[in-house]
Amino acid sequence: MDITNINVFLTNQEEAYLKLCFVELENFREKGVLVEGEIRKLNNQFFNGNPTTLFTIGELVYREIAIRHFNVC
Repeated sequence: MDITNINVFLTNQEEAYLKLCFVELENFREKGVLVEGEIRKLNNQFFNGNPTTLFTIGELVYREIAIRHFNVC
């Protein structure tokens, strides 16, 4: 897993990007199908397309949004 690099990547993204990721993740949780979008690109870039890391990516995206929202870390 490449957690450090994906965390750095997410930290450097604009809020619009994180919002897009959030919407993709919510649709994935609701419908069970992940679109060809940013989450899949992250999975391919940082985890070689491993499907078991999709939920890890979601947690990292949610964490980055929470850090910004609550102004912590």
